[in-house]
Amino acid sequence: MDFILPLTAAFLQGSSSLLDKVVLSVRRMDYRAYVGASFPIIFLVYAGIVLLQHQSIDIGLFAGPLLTVLLASIAINICSNALYYRALQHDHLTELQTIDVISRLPIIFLVSYLFADERNWAIIAAALVSAIALIWAHYDHHHFHIQRRTLVYLIWVIFGVPWAAVFSKILLYAWSPAPLEMIRNGGMALVFGFLYFRQEERISKRAFWLLVLLNTLSALAWLFYFTSYQQVGVVYTMLFYSLQPLLVYFGAVLFLKERFERRKFVAFCVVLGSIVAVQLLT
Repeated sequence: MDFILPLTAAFLQGSSSLLDKVVLSVRRMDYRAYVGASFPIIFLVYAGIVLLQHQSIDIGLFAGPLLTVLLASIAINICSNALYYRALQHDHLTELQTIDVISRLPIIFLVSYLFADERNWAIIAAALVSAIALIWAHYDHHHFHIQRRTLVYLIWVIFGVPWAAVFSKILLYAWSPAPLEMIRNGGMALVFGFLYFRQEERISKRAFWLLVLLNTLSALAWLFYFTSYQQVGVVYTMLFYSLQPLLVYFGAVLFLKERFERRKFVAFCVVLGSIVAVQLLT
């Protein structure tokens, strides 16, 4: 039953990502207002989870090397979210979802190189096949269909995002997922709230409650995601999380009228086949 955690995370994050695009495109909300309002909401969701679970936070976790890793993790997440939502406002949701999958390759290589407990070669092979299939789906007519703003995000996904996975795995040896995410999102809420305070004031009441809904989904998705990191490993989670672009892709085609692409459909079938193969072989 190891697949339940990453599979649930993929479903929840897929729903959240689809609502992200609705808010930014249909509601015409500026990405700065969106980011500035989202992280305080996510912080409050995690604070509620921590209180309900009666979890305590050891002050010793804020000292020494763990503090350095925590601060580095927050910094990477700030850069990732700022670049992602900036790109999302100007590009197709399906394109960004596929770019996100590109990060699987460096994450798989880096994490399996650094951590011995991640070296299950059947899972690594299946995760690599899934990632390569999705990159192939994005590579059409000998070039990538990426706007200039999105190109910056692609570069960050390749060289910056993999270290977020490494830092998260290190932190999860000592932290529980909910308190860790509460602290990390609290840090991001302070930074984005300071930077985008003026834009947040323009959010309508109706859009605000939509933000509450989608950020609650996102918070729960990341909780399952990092719990999966902790319990079954990063590479295994990467494999199952490759389903997320599949869910978002069909959602965008059905509800946002984005163009159906057979190439992406074939790639997503390969992802599903890789997941089934791992379940049969391990």
